[in-house]
Amino acid sequence: MDVMLYKIFGDPDAADFVFISGVDILTLGINVTHQVVLTDSDREKLASSNGKFAQYLTKILDLYFSYHREAYNTDGVYLHDPTAFPAAIDHTLVTYMEGSVRVQTSGITWGLTILYNKQKRYCYAGLKFIFIYLQFDKREVLEQ
Repeated sequence: MDVMLYKIFGDPDAADFVFISGVDILTLGINVTHQVVLTDSDREKLASSNGKFAQYLTKILDLYFSYHREAYNTDGVYLHDPTAFPAAIDHTLVTYMEGSVRVQTSGITWGLTILYNKQKRYCYAGLKFIFIYLQFDKREVLEQ
């Protein structure tokens, strides 16, 4: 979580409130979801399916592929939201660490996430640790 995510940028106060709330949280930063890319080869496999949903996805993916080519200079589509679901269901798909997270809510670092990962000498006293995903088994996620 070393980069500011859009949803945190939109309301850092709310994000910080959620991180310190004590509820169970699994975090999945954009640095992790950028590891899972739907490629042209994956899209062709999807197109060969007889399922109605697969056919629909194949049609609308043109828009996403062209956007990702232009915005990220990549020949694939980052699967941000679809990646979170399998990770929450099957923790063996990911490498993760535990820590507590705070969000800067003022100043020049406004919106920046700060991680206490048990290795530092200071601690956010009393905060529950959350799961922070670091890496994915890319093929396994795409096959699910």
